[in-house]
Amino acid sequence: MAAGSRLQVLTAPVSQALLGTSARLQCWFDVGGPVALSSLWVTWCLEAQRIASYNPGGGQARPGVSLVETVLESGDASLALAGVTLADEGLYTCVVGYGAEKQQGNTSLRVLAAPRVSVARRIGTAETALECHVRGFYPAAVDVAWLRDGQLLDSSARTTPQQSPDGTYSLSLSYAFALGADSMGGIFSCRVRHPALWEPLQVELPLTITGAGENEVVFGAALGVVAAVGPMAAVLLYGWRKRREGHWDLSGTNVPGTGLEAGSDARGSPEATRDCEAGGDSKMGTKPATGSIRETK
Repeated sequence: MAAGSRLQVLTAPVSQALLGTSARLQCWFDVGGPVALSSLWVTWCLEAQRIASYNPGGGQARPGVSLVETVLESGDASLALAGVTLADEGLYTCVVGYGAEKQQGNTSLRVLAAPRVSVARRIGTAETALECHVRGFYPAAVDVAWLRDGQLLDSSARTTPQQSPDGTYSLSLSYAFALGADSMGGIFSCRVRHPALWEPLQVELPLTITGAGENEVVFGAALGVVAAVGPMAAVLLYGWRKRREGHWDLSGTNVPGTGLEAGSDARGSPEATRDCEAGGDSKMGTKPATGSIRETK
């Protein structure tokens, strides 16, 4: 921020959203007093392409994007995304201009897709194979393991994650064992760990053996989810509070500790110009200067 500048911009360095949900990318600004909309303009960029803007004469927004004018007077220039897709992932820049001043802040949107898990078994004359199918997850990093009575099973065979047409990933993990005295029943379960899950997802597959010496295998008909896992809420992991009485109310969320980052002086910065330089106006429609600057169809 330039010496003597009153304009300040605060953003979070990282935001997260689940695939298909709505997201809100926070951008707060302070002009050192009441906001005069006639002196304000706001531009949001995704990887240097302008996707939404506000100025006193009107505003523009790419389909699926909203910049709400009615909250600008309170210092809130946050961007709303509807139906988040993997294409929405990337580095966003919030550029705020007030009078002759210009400041910017960055936030990286990380898109997550929670895995879906199913288990199956293949029973042979001498060997049984358990298969855990994990589908629809993003990003590709995932930890999958077979357990028996809570103990990790070694020698599982894992396939390489394959990317689906929608951009999400899938893989399978198999565990094979010979029928015998050392396999007399137990609770088998497939455990999945992924960034889109609050806690591991674990699906059970009970197994019992009836008829000693006959190796007759019976699997439980019901699959029990022993760690019901709700996916992450599609909100920022940071606390945000509105300005009150002319100062920032960031109780318990001071700038260094919570990811709230002060914006930098954007004057003369080629990567954060009002028009986002390389972005142009593609896929943006003009909207009136009143109400919300909503998406164009």
